[in-house]
Amino acid sequence: MALKEESEFHLVSSFTEGVTAAVGNLEEMLPCSSNASVNIKQTKELHSIKEISGLCPSGSETFALNLSNHGQNLGVATLIFTEENSNNLAAILMDIEPTDPELQEDKGDILCEVSNIVLNTCLGYLADDIIVPLLTGVPYSLKSFTEVFPDSDTIKPQVLLSAKFANESLAILAEVSILLPRHLLK
Repeated sequence: MALKEESEFHLVSSFTEGVTAAVGNLEEMLPCSSNASVNIKQTKELHSIKEISGLCPSGSETFALNLSNHGQNLGVATLIFTEENSNNLAAILMDIEPTDPELQEDKGDILCEVSNIVLNTCLGYLADDIIVPLLTGVPYSLKSFTEVFPDSDTIKPQVLLSAKFANESLAILAEVSILLPRHLLK
């Protein structure tokens, strides 16, 4: 059973507002003015781990927040960068060059904090579209979606919300993806 058109429209509107606000929050952290753009990439249903595993592209750096309620894993929110883009953003926030050796020491912590800000902002905007409150954990580097759904060949249908945002002047491009079980959406 797919989402009703009205429900999907509201969900996408909330997600768009959330990503736009998250990008605004991120831009406040940057040392110079910028003009980021947001492009909603897709909204679709996924039904298997195989479909979900393709969301974490090879060569990407993915940071995730697990979404749960009463200890049950319900979904995941991710922030995905290419290595070059993650280096650019971390270097800007650390006020160093992307080639500085110090970058690799602290980049993971910096990007986990960025992920925490961006993803929790997006999820806050989606709260009215979800029938249960979601708890998030600490952001972490995600290598594969089997970390999120370790014991499942099949899963309950998940709704994927995905958006890319870019700041061309600072050479930053990232993708926000949120997977939520369809049965938990209003």
